[in-house]
Amino acid sequence: MPQYQTLSLFFSVDKTGPYLGQAVAAEKAIYLVTGMAPFSLASLFTGRVGKPLPADNGVFEMSLSDLPAEVLDDASWPIRSRRGFVLVIGRDDVVKMSCTLIGKLRIVTSSHTATIPSGILRRYKLLRTLRQLGWQV
Repeated sequence: MPQYQTLSLFFSVDKTGPYLGQAVAAEKAIYLVTGMAPFSLASLFTGRVGKPLPADNGVFEMSLSDLPAEVLDDASWPIRSRRGFVLVIGRDDVVKMSCTLIGKLRIVTSSHTATIPSGILRRYKLLRTLRQLGWQV
């Protein structure tokens, strides 16, 4: 199984969005990537690119090109562009993760909520992918 899996092409953060981009799951983090440069997800919260968001020590917003080389150069990383921004939600920062019957994944941290729609027909695949990566849903 690939180390990085695309969950959806849309996502919302704290009741803003939906944003066109990719929600990518890995064993250690969820990556919410938007290629709409110079738009920055951090401007929704703090305007501080590359720094932790308030009250979330492990939730970072940074330029896509600033991700570690082991992520960007991995053969299973689904995004080839280095332009855009990414919100990285670490596994340790997730307080609750749930999936509705219609296939909407909610990821809750101590101060932010991300919503990733997959649709009712892809719900089972979404849950299976996350569980294979070690997430508790």
